[in-house]
Amino acid sequence: MVQVIYTKEQGLKQQSGSALISLPDDVVITRPISQTVQGNTVLTLDFAALHHTQGGQAADEIDINDRYIIFKTPAATPATFYVWFNIAGGGADPFAGDNTKTAIPIAANAADVDSAAEIATLVANALTAVVAFDDELKAEADGSEVVITARRMGITGGFISDLSQFTNVTATDNSTVVSATQSYNTANVSGSHVLSELGVVKVKAAIIDDAKDSFVVVKDLPENTNFGARLIVLSELPSPVKIKSSDLTVLLADLDAAGDAAQLIWNGTAWKTLYQP
Repeated sequence: MVQVIYTKEQGLKQQSGSALISLPDDVVITRPISQTVQGNTVLTLDFAALHHTQGGQAADEIDINDRYIIFKTPAATPATFYVWFNIAGGGADPFAGDNTKTAIPIAANAADVDSAAEIATLVANALTAVVAFDDELKAEADGSEVVITARRMGITGGFISDLSQFTNVTATDNSTVVSATQSYNTANVSGSHVLSELGVVKVKAAIIDDAKDSFVVVKDLPENTNFGARLIVLSELPSPVKIKSSDLTVLLADLDAAGDAAQLIWNGTAWKTLYQP
C-alpha cells in the first residue's frame, strides 16, 4: 500500500504503509481573499457663515435665489440631481425643461435661511426626501455642514459636480467673498463597490446603519458562459452590508451580523443566492 503525507518542510511525500492521505494539524486549507472593500466615502459640504440677503449690506450675505448645487451618484451611469433655491417665491428653476437632471427645489421664507445652519438643514432634508437620491447617498445636517455618505462601499469619487454658485461669491457689503466648501474623507476606505472577481471577497467597516444600509454590487458575467461560477462574500461589521445585482433590482444577500457570509452562483444569465445567513 502507499501512504501520501504532507509537511510544510517536504511538501507531498509518498511512502509505504497503510493507504491514506495525511495533513498535519498546522496546515490549513483555505482560499485567498481576491478582493477587499472597506468603508464608505464621506463628503462634507460646509456653508460656513453664509446666509441669505434680506436687503441689508452685511458680511456673508448673498441672494441665494436661483442658485444651485449639482450632485451625481457614484453609479456606473450616474444620476444627476440639483438642489435650487426659491426664497419667498423669488426664484426660477435654473434647468427648467432639462430632462437629464432631477430638480430638488427648496422653497422657504427669508426668515428660514438667515444662517448657514438653517440652509444646511434645508438642503439635507430636501435631499433625503428624494428616494432616488437617498437610495444612493445618505444626507445629514450637522451645524453649517451637510454630511453626505455614499451607500456604495469603497472609494466612489466625488458626489458634487458643480458648486460654483456658492464659491467665491461677493457678499452684499462688497467687502467679503463667500464660499461654501466641499471635502471628502476617504480615510480607511479602499476597494470598489463593484465585486468583479470570483473567489472570496471581503466587505468590512461599513459606516451606515439606517434602514437602507451600505451596499455592494455583483458584476454580471458574460451570458451563456461561466455556468456554475461561484462567489463567496464575507462580511465584517460594524454595520450591515447588502449585496445587490448590478442593476440594483435584486437583493442577493443581506449581511447583518459579524461573520456573515453569502455564496452566489452564476447560472449563465444571472447571479443566484445559494446560501445566506
